[in-house]
Amino acid sequence: MKTAHAYAGSQSSAGSVLKECEALGAPLADDLLEGAAEIAAFMFGDKSKTGKVYHLARTSRLPFFRSGTRLCARKSTLLRSIEDQERYNSRRT
Repeated sequence: MKTAHAYAGSQSSAGSVLKECEALGAPLADDLLEGAAEIAAFMFGDKSKTGKVYHLARTSRLPFFRSGTRLCARKSTLLRSIEDQERYNSRRT
């Protein structure tokens, strides 16, 4: 899976993100996770699992982007990525 920076600069993607958030009635900030600890808490229910987050990011298995040196991710993108992996793996078994 490609990381989020593969989509950087894509205005159509940015426009669809904003439209998606507007449709949900939620500000974009509510969809953002800033830092490995927040991503770990969202994905694993434990802020101390940052090592797993860094490993997934390093091996391109986590859709993320950087804000300076901080890892960031969108909740909706993480959930979509997990759903995609589930669909892919269910076809293989």
